[in-house]
Amino acid sequence: MNGPTVLNWLEDDVFPKISDGVLVIDRAPYHITLTDDARPATTKMKKAEFAAWLVRHDAVPPSWVSQDWRQLKTKANMKAEADKHRPAPRYQVQDLARRLNVEILISPVAHPELNPIEMVCGTV
Repeated sequence: MNGPTVLNWLEDDVFPKISDGVLVIDRAPYHITLTDDARPATTKMKKAEFAAWLVRHDAVPPSWVSQDWRQLKTKANMKAEADKHRPAPRYQVQDLARRLNVEILISPVAHPELNPIEMVCGTV
């Protein structure tokens, strides 16, 4: 299973049947794929990627604008600034559900009793 497959299945088969309804999903990685705008900056990024991230999220401090900050600032400086502007998580499934008039509830971490299939799997 992967994110695009789940999104296609939800869009084609599930959401049309539950329009104006609510869908509860767990935190499987393919359910909670972040949107591009909600992806935080990570230490795996290169310096140029950090700079692009800061510009895209309007997170370049005013004090940096007057100088050539892309060359003068270190990767650590950029990461620290990006951490201050970490976006709130938003998932692709939430955007899709909003377009198709379905509400999404995401189950909390470490509460399998709230997901009926987990109880079945535990019994089996």
